Amino acid sequence: MTRQVSAAVIAVAVTAIYALRIDPVAGLIVDDAWYIVLAKAIAQGDGYRLISSATAQILPAFPPGFPAILSVVFRASPEYPGNLWLLKSVSIVAMLGVGLVTYRYLVRYRSARPPLAAAVAISTVLSPALVFLATSTVMAECVFTLAQLGVVLVIERAARAESAPRMQRDLCLAAVMAAGAVLLRSAGIAVVLAGAVYLVKARGWRWAMVFGAVVAACLTPWAVYANVHAPTRAERVAHGGSIAYTYDDLLTMRKGGYPTSGRASLDDLPARVGVNLVNVFGRSVGAIIFPAAFRGSGESGQEVVALGGETGLQAASMGGATATVIVSLVISAITLAGFVGIARQHFTLGEVFVPLSIGMIVLVPAPSFRYMLPLVPFVFFYFFAGLETIVSGFRRAGAHDPRPVMRIAALCVTLLFGLEHAQYLWQLRVGPLPNWIEDHREVSELAGWMERNLPATAAVATTNPGLVYLLTSRTTVGSDDPEANWERWRTSGIRYVAALRPAELPRAALGYRLLYRSLGQGLWILELRSP
Repeated sequence: MTRQVSAAVIAVAVTAIYALRIDPVAGLIVDDAWYIVLAKAIAQGDGYRLISSATAQILPAFPPGFPAILSVVFRASPEYPGNLWLLKSVSIVAMLGVGLVTYRYLVRYRSARPPLAAAVAISTVLSPALVFLATSTVMAECVFTLAQLGVVLVIERAARAESAPRMQRDLCLAAVMAAGAVLLRSAGIAVVLAGAVYLVKARGWRWAMVFGAVVAACLTPWAVYANVHAPTRAERVAHGGSIAYTYDDLLTMRKGGYPTSGRASLDDLPARVGVNLVNVFGRSVGAIIFPAAFRGSGESGQEVVALGGETGLQAASMGGATATVIVSLVISAITLAGFVGIARQHFTLGEVFVPLSIGMIVLVPAPSFRYMLPLVPFVFFYFFAGLETIVSGFRRAGAHDPRPVMRIAALCVTLLFGLEHAQYLWQLRVGPLPNWIEDHREVSELAGWMERNLPATAAVATTNPGLVYLLTSRTTVGSDDPEANWERWRTSGIRYVAALRPAELPRAALGYRLLYRSLGQGLWILELRSP
């Protein structure tokens, strides 16, 4: 009974933290604005397309899973931003599910002691980065984390099934869930490949092929639909922005989502992998376990957008100091020791899935931290196991039982996360407001000016097309490469350009009039002059 009471108290406390941290911000990451636009399109019956477009309403590069889930919210409450708290509640509920599934997975299939499993589950759910994503954005990571973890749990259950009918049922369920993970984010292919490899080892080729066949059958309708309705190259270029490009296009850009960065070659690949390996082990792992080393509580969770060099609307770049890199490398070494120790004791799907996921992450031409977040439960598990491995080594030389060390470490992580959330909430109350909320206010003021002063039929080229559409109902395109697109914008009826993140003004020779410039970050709106 005491365990149930403790679980209930923890659940209430965690829910309170999430509820209190919900803010009016959404869309600043750009991708989350697109999720909301696409959810609105589905709910209105317009289909899965960019209804915000001032050119062709093309099929986006995103898979449709997360917008489809959000569309249920729009059907119940169609007015944005009035329904924003409901949109965010999807991720909050998912994170509560992540905690429960993490505990069950570790106890049942990793032979973890209940206190350790509870420590990993609580640390994961209180992770500032994941709390930030759930309460300050409308991103897919929280739901995706739950989906991937659920697939891992069901595959482990199938691999241990004592009867063929039970294994077949669990395997089909795992395959359907894995297809769902891919439809949430294309990165879900990692759990599909890892599951197939693990099933070959655990149950043989036959069952691995059954798993793969069911996944393929579930994904085929979307693949056919996406191929039939794929926009032309001209339509992609006319719309602009990362949403218009395929994943193949994004992976071959020197900088993902920025066509003007040029095309990468095979010669660029070693440098990309090297940079991303440093980001993963010299920044990301440390920022998951000990984020307070990278920033203060006023930027709680903003490592999602600021770690590894991203700037703009987001907080200043984090993770560049030598000391923080060293801290992260030490934490990574402990985590790797835990991974090796666990793999030697009992090799499971996690030991295939995690390295495969990281192998995919290091190929992406973008900062890696956000892509690491669905692995947070595994990172904490390996970190605590690494502490046990290291202390056990000293124990053989006469040291004490390692379990108290693990308990102290788990308690410290939990208390640090809890203290950070408390400090963040206090700052919301007494000020100054966190950077992220100030950024949102500045963008909202720009959007308000646009709504009051631009014609209702105006078409706008902008750095954040989805958010401009949501806040002003003006149709939009991406503002990639003004030099190359200026004349195209003029001839297609686009008369305004807006920067919702700090950016230099285009060359004056292009011909425009500055209509608006914000006082804080210098966000601007331009009117294109007629030729």
